[in-house]
Amino acid sequence: ACAMAATAGASAVIAVEKDAARGEWARQFGATAVLDGALDAATLRDQVRALTAGRGADVVLELTGMPEAIESGFELLRF
Repeated sequence: ACAMAATAGASAVIAVEKDAARGEWARQFGATAVLDGALDAATLRDQVRALTAGRGADVVLELTGMPEAIESGFELLRF
């Protein structure tokens, strides 16, 4: 997903990952920032807003299928 977003021209690709090795892979595949997936939703939202000049994410791709990750993903979106 990071590689596709970067190739498509995304100016920022923010990955959220609990595993450090997978986070490094995300960077190698185009993530401009990797956030700790173990953080609570409010902290992740604040970090995404800090990385996007307060706007939030234009697009969120949630690939785990975990209900809490889906809910958290909505919090990261720009409204």
